[in-house]
Amino acid sequence: MFRDENEKVVTKARIPKPKPEQRRRARIPGSSSSRSESGSPPSSHSQTVIRLSLPPPSSALPVLQDEGIRFFFNHYVTVGALRPRTDQAILSSPMFPLIYRSESFCNAVSSVGYAGLSNVTKDPEHMIIARKKYATSIRNITRALEDVANSDLDATFKSVMLLAAFEIVNGSSSSGIGIGPGTSWGVHIDGGVAILKMMTDKTPDFLPGRRGWIQFIFAVYVKSLSRGEEAPTGMREWTESCRVDLVPTEVHALTLADIVYRFTNLHASVKKNLLLDSNIVLREALALDAELEDWHAKLPGVWRFTTIPAPDTMQFTYNGQTHDYRDFWMARILNNYRWLGASGPEEQRERALDIISRMATDICTGVSASFFRHNMLQAAQKNVPAMSGVFLILFPLAVAGSAMGVSEELHCWVINILEFIGHRMGISQALVMLRLIRVQRRAFQEGQNKNYVNTDLWISDALSSRHDTSLAVPGYDFLTGPLSNLASNATAVPLILKQAERLASNLAYAFDTPTGIPSNNLNFPNSTDGSTTNGLATIGSLVLEWTHLSDLTGDATYGQLAQKGESYLLNPKPASLEPWPGLVGSNVDLNTGLFQDSFGGWVGGDDSFYEYLIKMYVYDTTRFASYRDRWILAADSSIAHLASHPSTRPDLTFLAEYNGKELIFESEHLACFDGGSFILGGLVLKEQKYIDFGLALVNGCHDTYTSTLTGIGPEIFRWVTNTTAANDTNNPGPSADQAAFYQKAGFFITDGVYILRPEVLESFYYAFRATGDQMYRDWAWNGFVAINSTCAVGSGFGELLDVNAPKGGGFNDFQDSFLFAEVMKYSYLIQAPDNEWQVEHNGVNEWVFNTEAHPFKVHGPAI
Repeated sequence: MFRDENEKVVTKARIPKPKPEQRRRARIPGSSSSRSESGSPPSSHSQTVIRLSLPPPSSALPVLQDEGIRFFFNHYVTVGALRPRTDQAILSSPMFPLIYRSESFCNAVSSVGYAGLSNVTKDPEHMIIARKKYATSIRNITRALEDVANSDLDATFKSVMLLAAFEIVNGSSSSGIGIGPGTSWGVHIDGGVAILKMMTDKTPDFLPGRRGWIQFIFAVYVKSLSRGEEAPTGMREWTESCRVDLVPTEVHALTLADIVYRFTNLHASVKKNLLLDSNIVLREALALDAELEDWHAKLPGVWRFTTIPAPDTMQFTYNGQTHDYRDFWMARILNNYRWLGASGPEEQRERALDIISRMATDICTGVSASFFRHNMLQAAQKNVPAMSGVFLILFPLAVAGSAMGVSEELHCWVINILEFIGHRMGISQALVMLRLIRVQRRAFQEGQNKNYVNTDLWISDALSSRHDTSLAVPGYDFLTGPLSNLASNATAVPLILKQAERLASNLAYAFDTPTGIPSNNLNFPNSTDGSTTNGLATIGSLVLEWTHLSDLTGDATYGQLAQKGESYLLNPKPASLEPWPGLVGSNVDLNTGLFQDSFGGWVGGDDSFYEYLIKMYVYDTTRFASYRDRWILAADSSIAHLASHPSTRPDLTFLAEYNGKELIFESEHLACFDGGSFILGGLVLKEQKYIDFGLALVNGCHDTYTSTLTGIGPEIFRWVTNTTAANDTNNPGPSADQAAFYQKAGFFITDGVYILRPEVLESFYYAFRATGDQMYRDWAWNGFVAINSTCAVGSGFGELLDVNAPKGGGFNDFQDSFLFAEVMKYSYLIQAPDNEWQVEHNGVNEWVFNTEAHPFKVHGPAI
């Protein structure tokens, strides 16, 4: 419904209209009153969240009785204190006169505010009002465009921009870090371009608020970049024609806009395969990179800023610091320089990583300046933009948080800020972005976007070449494939063992830390990215492979290195960050061995630590009984505290995530290995309770497959329980468009991609091996058929964009190694006849599969 009306706005804006003779001013409508509540995020060195309550309106003015408008001014307009704005402060805002002047602008402001208020309070009535205001503003805009001669196009343009903000608050895009193709955000930006062009055609000497339209130019290019489209040529021509009478600082901003324009077009050419010569692409990228640095080197003095300790009253601070700008509008323009710099060429890897780190840090440090005035400002600095920079900072934050090689600390800080913006400021697009950032970060850590040598012999030159990688991926991918072959015939391919040992020796410098806990992000062959923490799964995913290498070679060094790092996970400190026995946090300090948080679950980033506890015991019961004991603690605590049943489908069982002892009812396709882990534990420990619980988890994950249009489960999904509070910001309920789906399925989708993951099929395999029930074979076959029929493209397989859309909603052009290592292997194993390498062959396990489904011959007695 609303999408259709959006298209009308763009269409009408592009129709030539007669020259104006006069402008008509509209009055505002009245509205209702009550109150709302929000908060402010912690700084990076504080965990306190300050909640702000909106006082009831004291003025009789109808506009101040509009909850949407009050929420808008309290959350999306630049603020100067940690308290709700008074009526007088709202009335004195430079934005306020336009509310009286334009009905469309008034309704647009109210719609954005009500949408944010609904997201914060979880009150659907507020969203109903928001959509009504939105639709009314659309109709106001449509009428204005039908009568251009008597319309205030300046107000109309600003109204369209606010409707674009509505789409960001509403979270209309889930297809990328920026704004995906076909979203209403992009539609409104297109409409704004057409209206701006119409305004200048209508009045040749008209020039809108210069700083506002310069910011809009960057928004246009971000929209095009996110869509993989070329930037509109007419926009660049119009921009050049408006350079007249600009001050030097504004001219400098337009020079940066021109660089962004050409970068956007280069990106579009690559995406559309219009530039097939990689040398040309590289030359163009390097030229833009050099031009960008030259632009920065020539910054006028007024653009300069200093990094200072943040005052105690300032929030959104990174590492307790903020930027001190002479002109806060320029701070917003500089963020475009930063995200572009963080997106630059990677051929000079060390230099690129340094630039990315510097740009990402500046983006984070400057966030506080995008939101707040504060008491350290000089008089000349207080003329800051009226609108908060929250809508403009989202894209730079997303780039910073997902950029190659940024520290775990910075990535987590960005996640924290986006969670605050989403949950406490009501901007749902921030939550969409943070989920995508997490996926992209995980892909980076798992090495999904790296190019590795791929033959059994590994070209020797690759071992001395310089590139960056993660420690975990070579550990469980490149060591394990050949090592699993060696287990059956060690004399057949001695060169493979030699090369595996050589690879491990080259990677071993990762363990050279004060604690022996390894660094994960390596700049091969001899440096790291400088991160001071490592994740639970990346530390815990090494011990099986490196121990097995020691057992094959007779050199105990490799196993000792991995087991040293693992020892900090088996004896976690401090105790306060182990919420329940056996369940620990996600990040460990490399220098102290102390856990840094209490967030976790059987999800990505934590998963294979728990997986390997029981598998190490299977591998050698005599050496690794303590691993078994930790697995039992984690399993029992998970059954007691994490097991959860959706309110609409109490027959289903999922494992929740946790933050301390607070549950988060969210899980992932990746976490669906958990059923198989419980079943394996039950088999080797002869404990039926673990098998039964594992089968319940398998059933829940099977439901995620059978409930979608493609027959394939989503990347991330949520649910609520019968005891979930309506205002629980950690556990929001389904959106209106997923309510019916949740009622039937027992979960709702928050990220619908499918990246060819194997975990559901993996657990089907363990379920069949434990029960012999043909049903699990049938489930696996149905899953395989769905993947083969939906994901197969040309000579390979593509990732799906939306498992609950016809034909998967389109493809992402990437095929990961685990498609063949696990999806195909488990699909075969479950149908294959019994053999010694099968799980529970003749009641014992002579082999154990690592996390990539490579089989290892057990070293101790088979159990």
